[in-house]
Amino acid sequence: MRFPSAERYEAVSIGTARLSCRDGDVVLEVRAPVRIAIDPVPTARSGARLYYGAKIYDSVARELSVGDAAVVSWTFSGALTLRPYPGCGDVIPLCPSVNGGFATATSLGVGVIDVRYAGIGAHSTTRVTLR
Repeated sequence: MRFPSAERYEAVSIGTARLSCRDGDVVLEVRAPVRIAIDPVPTARSGARLYYGAKIYDSVARELSVGDAAVVSWTFSGALTLRPYPGCGDVIPLCPSVNGGFATATSLGVGVIDVRYAGIGAHSTTRVTLR
């Protein structure tokens, strides 16, 4: 592991990492991502501001935590357009995940969602309706 700052850590290889701190050691198991899934939004009304989450899994289907420094890439097409990260308090009182996908339902029809992380990807759709 590398320690680029006092608060963030970057795993550079698979295996076990030990972090020493004032109160003891923390042991982390670093696993490779093999599958990504989108939290679906099956339908939305035209004009809705949408949030999509991604879950990342290892080879034995355990969900991985990727942290805020991870690069999760979202693309939207069809009835959906990308909207900027909303910031704290814009959509909900808390700060939304920086790894989430933010879209606006801009027209009627089917919106296509693609997400990529570490060479793996997933695809989903949302049907945009009048109501």
